[in-house]
Amino acid sequence: MSNSEHNPMRENVSTGQTTTDIPKWFHDHPDKVEPDDPTVTGIKRNKHIQMQKCKAILNFISENKGCVKRAHLDNIFFFPINRCVQYLIQNKRLYKIGDDCLALNRNMKSDFKYLTSLTVLCDLFRRGKINEYSEAEYPAQICFTTGDSAFCEIIYVQQGDEAEVRSRINPNLKQEGEAPPDPLLVTKHIFVVEHLNQAEKLSSLGDLRLALVHQDGTVSYHTKKVGV
Repeated sequence: MSNSEHNPMRENVSTGQTTTDIPKWFHDHPDKVEPDDPTVTGIKRNKHIQMQKCKAILNFISENKGCVKRAHLDNIFFFPINRCVQYLIQNKRLYKIGDDCLALNRNMKSDFKYLTSLTVLCDLFRRGKINEYSEAEYPAQICFTTGDSAFCEIIYVQQGDEAEVRSRINPNLKQEGEAPPDPLLVTKHIFVVEHLNQAEKLSSLGDLRLALVHQDGTVSYHTKKVGV
């Protein structure tokens, strides 16, 4: 992906045509899942709220290739998800895949690169950094916009794939004598790496923003500046 103003994923994010507005699924106020009819009370009200929560979980999974990690749901939703997940599994709307994934289809295979990138996205969301997001074009897994309209891509870089990633990216480097590019037309990249020593093989792309996803699911961020 380059810093072109005709970037199709940028246009999708800006128009909302194929993107997900995360706050729609992160119900930060309980009344967002309340029934519209104020006469619906008691057991019916509780059932309605529970079904709305289940629907939100299914929608979020559907928006992310039909398979997410359990931790992604914990990070996105304000409410405890155990009861909803158990209900969906019992009714065969969700299936456990491996030790920590939930999928819409029992035969679905998890996409490790996408799931790891989604971990970074969820972490950034919890930090208040995400406005909208969408699945991205190769070599990126996910693209998103921030509250100040910055356009970013999350790219998982497997060890050995650094040269391929470099060849696919047009770095936002200012050439001598050129005016700085419009910040709104510059694509920012977060490279999800397996080891920080991969930065050296990506250094031709300019200043790097790196993310490491640790075994416990936490994410750490690192910056590598050109010549440093």
